[in-house]
This record gives sequence, C-alpha cells and structure tokens, in this order.
Amino acid sequence: MTRLPMPDPDFELPREDRARLRTDIDAGALERLLAHLPPDFRSQVLRAFFQADDVARDFLSDAEPPIASWRQLSSDHPVLQQLLDEVYAPMRQAQQRALERAAGFERTERPLLEAPVLVGIVPRLPRPGLIALVVRRASGLPHDLIAIAEQHATPRSLDAALRRLLSERRAAGLKPEQDLEIAITEVDRMLELPGTWEGRLRGILEGVSASPRDSLGSLGVGRWMECRLL
Repeated sequence: MTRLPMPDPDFELPREDRARLRTDIDAGALERLLAHLPPDFRSQVLRAFFQADDVARDFLSDAEPPIASWRQLSSDHPVLQQLLDEVYAPMRQAQQRALERAAGFERTERPLLEAPVLVGIVPRLPRPGLIALVVRRASGLPHDLIAIAEQHATPRSLDAALRRLLSERRAAGLKPEQDLEIAITEVDRMLELPGTWEGRLRGILEGVSASPRDSLGSLGVGRWMECRLL
C-alpha cells in the first residue's frame, strides 16, 4: 500500500486551476483531496477534473498523462475514497434529479403530450377578436380541438393555444367531464420560442394547410389535421 504524507493544511488550488475545473464537481472537496496527496502527484490527479477542452489541450501539448494508479491508490485509502465521493457528489445529485425529472415526465407529462388533438385553420372564428379557440369535448374523439383563425396561423398562436390546452389537461385530465371552450385572444410576443419547437409547430401548421377542407359544426369549414406533440 502506498503511504500518504500528512495532509498539507496550507494547500490551496491556484485560481487559474480552479477556473479550469469541471462545473459539476465540488471544488472544495477536490482541494481537500489534493491536500492529502504528495505534491508531485497532485497535478496528475488535478488534470482528471479539468474541463474536457483543457484536458485535450494538455494532451496535445505533451503534458504528463494522467496517472494509471489512481484507482488503486483511492481504493487503498478509505479517506481518499470518501473525499472522492464528496468531489463527485454534485454530479451524482444532478444525475439523480435528472432521473427523477425523467420519471416524473414519463408518469405525468408524456400522456398529456401523446393524447391527440385536432388542429384546424379556419377563415374565421365564432366570435370576433379571437386568435384561436381551444375546444374540449366530453364526448367525441379526439376530445380536444384547436381552431386558429387563418390570419393568425403562426407558431406563436399555436403555442399559446397548446400551452393553455396542456394546462387544462393537467387540471382536468385527458377526458373532460363537460364541454369547454377557451378563447385565446392574445399571444406572448415577448416569449422566444426554441428553434426546434418553433419548427415543430410550423410543421404542424403546414400539415394542416395541406389537409382537405372539412366542416366541423359551429367552427365551420376549415382544414383539419389530428396530431400529437410526441
């Protein structure tokens, strides 16, 4: 077993090295870990925690490669393994939160996004001043419809209607107990739509525009297409 020196109480990570560290580790724990190592060993271990670009630059400049015996050393000394666990704690916590978010999405959000919605573009809506109308039906399939006025058939208008529909689905479930109409009279013009989402919405509208005309009760004649958000 490799003997370790007494921890160096005065050791501090240089500011320039701290700036190169990955952002998903505990820098304080790493500093405590390095203080337990021989001085000529620290730089080799430290490089394992640099950001990926810095590690690549070090290899290209023929810097000393990372030590091969680190795993053996940390397994020989429980105090080092404990400190190493503390170094990686933020990353593991973030991974756990990501897993929990993914599980929550699968349990609650995915069904809301997979349920079909009939999207239509109509020349005019039943009431003046409407950009879109979200219709929820207790009977009939699909249960949800979105009708958008032809002059307002933009990704932002569809986004506003879908966000309101998803909010209602969360509150009342996928099958409403009674019919409901929700008027969309304005969109958040300050809201910046992510490029991939805007492209997805634009694709839906293009699909609707290419669909045959059909009459849908009080919503009149328009072009309609059933779609899912996932």
